[in-house]
Amino acid sequence: MERDNQRLIRQLDAIHDLKHMLKACAPPASQPLQSAPPASQPLQSAPLTAGQTQDPSSDDMVIGEGIVVSRTKVMRCNHSSPSKLACDLLSVLYTRRELATMSLTGQKGSAKEAVKPPLPPNVLNAIFEYALQKFPGADVATLRGAVRNKLNNESKVFKK
Repeated sequence: MERDNQRLIRQLDAIHDLKHMLKACAPPASQPLQSAPPASQPLQSAPLTAGQTQDPSSDDMVIGEGIVVSRTKVMRCNHSSPSKLACDLLSVLYTRRELATMSLTGQKGSAKEAVKPPLPPNVLNAIFEYALQKFPGADVATLRGAVRNKLNNESKVFKK
């Protein structure tokens, strides 16, 4: 039964993502239909990530600094602690592979590894702002540590 629930959740997420992709591709009713964009221009998909400034639809919410995410996905995040919430929000905004290739600060960690690009500061600030709004007693240092651990764990998964 648990597997069926997880499968249904993934299917609902896929349907939601398709809805956003179609909405992003569809011209307004006042514009004539145009041909599809060239293959070199990828379609934007949901969830909306940093830097996209579409007006939020009824299922979207702004978590801070213009970062728009699916309200449904945010509500599915673990709200039991600020660290878990911050890490789950990262998973909503980025794929596991993207997280594996990013760092918290963009500075070199060890002599063996190449420098990874940092998470965009506006995304980090939005996540921290949302988590601190939900947990007023939390501190940013704890959230930064949780995000650093999340990035390190994702990186370890893809090294294998």
